[in-house]
Amino acid sequence: MRFATFFRWKVAAGQAPHFYAAWAELTELLKAHGSLGSALFDGPDGTLCAFARWPDRTTRDTAFVAMSGHAASAALVASTEETLERFDLDLIDDRWSTR
Repeated sequence: MRFATFFRWKVAAGQAPHFYAAWAELTELLKAHGSLGSALFDGPDGTLCAFARWPDRTTRDTAFVAMSGHAASAALVASTEETLERFDLDLIDDRWSTR
């Protein structure tokens, strides 16, 4: 079963470039721990949103533990004013295109 996690953050003033860089580095590192990748979006209210795909919850949880002390994780947290949402989604039907 495939699985995803949705995030929404309020980034600290002037920290967007630092957030983008930390998010990109962390996303690549998480791929080495089984992540199926992530996409970052501008929210309509000035927030940033990410949708990260995983093969399952166990892989995600193990990867998050492995990255908890990493500099990229710390940089992402440091550039974030507030994490507004984080929730998990179980895949029902996958029709994403790779084109």
